[in-house]
Amino acid sequence: MASKAYDEERHRELLARDPDEVLAPDEHSDQAVFAPLRNINLAESLTVLTLLYVCTIAAFNAAYFTNVPGNFVEFFSLSDLVQTNIPMIQYFLGLAFCYFMIGLAISFLAGVTGFDLREKVQDITEPLVIKYHLDNRAFWIAFGFLLLAFHLVTGMFHEFGVTSFSVAMIPTVVFQGVLLYFFWVGYKFEMIPIKTLISASLLSLFTSSYNAGHAWIKSQIAAPGQVQTIQDKDGLCLERNILRSSSSGLLLYNPSLKQFEFRSKDGFKAIYDGHGCV
Repeated sequence: MASKAYDEERHRELLARDPDEVLAPDEHSDQAVFAPLRNINLAESLTVLTLLYVCTIAAFNAAYFTNVPGNFVEFFSLSDLVQTNIPMIQYFLGLAFCYFMIGLAISFLAGVTGFDLREKVQDITEPLVIKYHLDNRAFWIAFGFLLLAFHLVTGMFHEFGVTSFSVAMIPTVVFQGVLLYFFWVGYKFEMIPIKTLISASLLSLFTSSYNAGHAWIKSQIAAPGQVQTIQDKDGLCLERNILRSSSSGLLLYNPSLKQFEFRSKDGFKAIYDGHGCV
């Protein structure tokens, strides 16, 4: 009863707060926001990152093999599934580099012109987000519109046959990004506890990983440049998309028959980059 009374009192207190009061500057705000992270040691950080990696890969593979008819996942051990996916790492390193360069350009312009784009965006978005934190009804209405827009755009991409991984992930990135920003601002201004922010971040990570699994395999089987020629030990030339590798063989896609197949590595003589056997 005491806990319930406290929650109701806390809720009334938040509703009574003015957004401008919530946004009052605090010279120690950065230290306060990141203070809980200082109590985490290196061993705990590595453990958490390892668990996050395994769970993220599990969500990615669950969606990936959902799009592969048959029981081909049985040919992959747990170590095969959690191993480093080089193409994915290359993609996200390229994405991180682009983000870094854009951030560097914004910082350079801010230093030269005195116009800080990040600060201007925060001045517009943070008061708006805080209002939604203070008004549950407005939040759920906005969330409903955002969810509807997500499904509409995703459905349009499906109908138009969009297979590019970067384009297919745009609805997920926007939807999850807006939600994460909502929870981050709430935590930053002490309107929600850090546990809520962590829970929302984990849910967003796993959802994004699951959607990425769907988008990744669709981009793999749709790209003509992914087709390579494989020569088996009998001299037969096969044109296939090489999708995944395991300790025992390769998961392949036959673009002409639109079928998946798994072949043992022992049956290969050569794999060529392109069409036709030498």
